[in-house]
Amino acid sequence: MMNQPPKRNDWDFIRHLEELRRRIFSSFLIWLSASILAYWVVSRYFLKILLYPLKGKVEQLVYLTPVEPFFTLIKLALAAGLLLSLPLLLYQAWSFLRPGLHPPERKPVLGFITSFFFLFYGGCAFGYFVVLPPGLKFLLSVAPPGLQPFLSFNSYLTFLLIFILGFGLVFTLPDVILLLGRLGIVRSQFLRRQRRIFIILAFVIAAVITPSPDAFTQTLMALPLVLLYEISIVLVTLSEKRRDKRTASEETP
Repeated sequence: MMNQPPKRNDWDFIRHLEELRRRIFSSFLIWLSASILAYWVVSRYFLKILLYPLKGKVEQLVYLTPVEPFFTLIKLALAAGLLLSLPLLLYQAWSFLRPGLHPPERKPVLGFITSFFFLFYGGCAFGYFVVLPPGLKFLLSVAPPGLQPFLSFNSYLTFLLIFILGFGLVFTLPDVILLLGRLGIVRSQFLRRQRRIFIILAFVIAAVITPSPDAFTQTLMALPLVLLYEISIVLVTLSEKRRDKRTASEETP
């Protein structure tokens, strides 16, 4: 029996898989190139930037094994490469998603990707400049007298990256809410009913991510999340009004 030629849907699926493979490979090359650039250029300046939250508390970092500086610099370069290449990576994601979206869906998805960029960087900056210095100050102050802090380069960098990237990702949560609202998956009434639950959730997230258990530092994390949630409710409400007005005008003869 002769083999049947692939159906049109099969060809479309194969073509999408090939496009996905190409976009993933391109994204990997972009990230790798940015990481190489960061290793040779940016990482030298990042070493001084890394010590900013420790200013006045710890004068320098130490390393415990001969290979620790090399591998830690690679880790730093990969993280810096991710931050540097994020706009191009988001563009790759948009280029892959755009052909498969209907025209009404393209605008909210593009808005989600654009706002993700700003919210992620804003969250990283807020965590680094506002929350991390007082958090580290508290953690270092609870040590008993007579103990001298000697922070390992690798351990400190790992803690710093998890903290900053965690802040960046958390700050994009309202962006997800807005996208779901613009696609009609959630309504503003539902968001208003869940306001108290989200406030509690915001403080739980703050307690998990922030480095110190004091209420002041956790509040610095939770309040922006609550504010962004309220802004998301307003934006979802405006989106619903525009959608309802557009639907009403289309139904009017």
